[in-house]
Formats: sequence, C-alpha cells, structure tokens
Amino acid sequence: ARVVGLLAVIAAPVMLLGQDSGPSASWHQLGGPARNFHVESAPLADVWPASGPTQLWSRTLGEGYSSVVADGETLVTMYRDGDDEIIIGLDADTGATRWRHAYDAPLAHNGYVDIWLNASGPGPYSTPLISDGGVFAVGVDGAFHALELDTGALRWAHDLVDLFSLNEYNAFASSPLAFGATIILPLGGSGHGVAAFDRETGAVVWQSEPFAVAPWSPQIVHVDGQDQLVVVGQQELVGLGPEDGRLLWRHPHENELGLNLSMPVWGEDRRLFMSSAYDGGSRMIRLSQIDGRATASEMWSTNRMRMHFTNALR
Repeated sequence: ARVVGLLAVIAAPVMLLGQDSGPSASWHQLGGPARNFHVESAPLADVWPASGPTQLWSRTLGEGYSSVVADGETLVTMYRDGDDEIIIGLDADTGATRWRHAYDAPLAHNGYVDIWLNASGPGPYSTPLISDGGVFAVGVDGAFHALELDTGALRWAHDLVDLFSLNEYNAFASSPLAFGATIILPLGGSGHGVAAFDRETGAVVWQSEPFAVAPWSPQIVHVDGQDQLVVVGQQELVGLGPEDGRLLWRHPHENELGLNLSMPVWGEDRRLFMSSAYDGGSRMIRLSQIDGRATASEMWSTNRMRMHFTNALR
C-alpha cells in the first residue's frame, strides 16, 4: 500500500494543473483534460537551482493510490484512514483543508475479502472526477459519492454492490468518466459491465450488456464523427455507445489472469494500442466505420512488450 501525501513546489501549476497556472487551470480527471496523460503547457525550466525547486507546502494524508485532480485553486483526492475512506478538497496555494467528506468503509463490508487487499493494500485505487461543479469518487468496495466541488456537500450516493446485486467482483479501481449529463463507471472487476448515472440525481441512465470488466478506466474516442466509449475487459477490449451503452464492437485481448491494467492509447489516426502482462502482450487495433457499422480490426500484435501497472505514451 502507499501512504498518500502532497508536496507542492513552484512547478506544481505545470505538473498538476496542465494548461495554465492561473485561476482557470484544470486537471479534472485521471490522465488530464484528454485522459491521455499529456500536458499542454509552457516548457519546464532547463536548469533548476542547486537546492531544487522552492517548496510551498507539504502535508501527509493517508493510505491509497488516488491521483490528485484540480479545478482552479482546489485540489481533490481521496485516501483511507482506518475504517474510513476520505474525499478531501484542499487549497492549492496552502494545502489547507477546504472540505472533507468521510464515510464508513470497513473492508469486511458486503462480506468480501479480495486478494488485491492482501497484495496491494486496502486502497482506495481510483481517482476522483471533477465535472460541472461536482466531485464523483468511488471507493474500494463500491461506495460511489457525488459531492459539491465548492463545499463538499453530499449530492447523492450509491452502494454499487447493493444497487446492482454484484455477487462476485474485485475491488473497484476504475476512475469515473464524464459524458454529456452522465457519469460513466465500470462496475468493479465484475461481470456486470458498465453503467451511466445522471450527474445531478444519481439515477441510472443505462447499463451495458454483461461482460467481465477489468480494473482500469474507460475513455472516449472519436471515430469518423462518432463518439465511442472504450472499456477494458478482463480478456478483451469493448466499444460501447456512450449515450446508451449499446455494444459497438469487441476485440480479444487475452491474458492468463484477466488483469488488463494498462489504459489503451488512442491516436488521431484511429489506432488503439493495448498492452498487458501475464502473457497478454501488445496489439494495435484500427477503429473505423464500414457501411455505417463500427468495426475493430487488428493491425499487428507482439509479445515482446507486456505492460502491467504503467501506461504507454504515444
């Protein structure tokens, strides 16, 4: 497990906030504005002082793997403190707590003990999402909360295990994704696919057909004018319609343990790269529209690169 702490230095606006360092700077989701881990910013300094960049502040939070997301002067992340999971809003300039939302999250909740918790620590694993004035965060055992960004006040909450009757699942690790007026989230490491929720009310807008979803996070790609939701399955890649969850395509990407953890990499040339460990290897898939039907065709594959926890950059 990892103890989460934050260290702010003079380079923080470039590293954390992305496109500019002013009040409008934002990094709202896992992977940044385009969910591709690229930062559009002025170049970093060619030379640092011998003592390193000036530290503005630092503070210890707690245990977990969540990244930091940012909107203007507010930073948001989550962590574990004993039997509680914490979603917290911090002042970017000082590190002071702006708000803090704690909820009871004992690891025996719902009666499951997952191997992840023994090998990787109790989480949380996912990164919160900031969207249209709200914060959306899912805990290791399916506690899904929507909070107000300014105050941390509760907008709505779900116990996803109870809501979808998830009898068998792994820890929730996927980070939420915004699309239109909905928030999209895979349903843990379960066989129940993906669901979309109304951003304001939490009502379920759609649920995909069942398929075994992997721990990593979904993303939106644009193919010949069509928005597509790419979801990593335990043994495949799946394309869904993000407005209604309908199946568009699926392509095998098998591995020995069903642990496809690395996020796919999308390019404007309609190429989708995927890599995983446990003998999964790497493959390049071309997405296209043929006679009005979304298709996925394999261009090449190799077992020489097998990525596990890390993400590729194009």
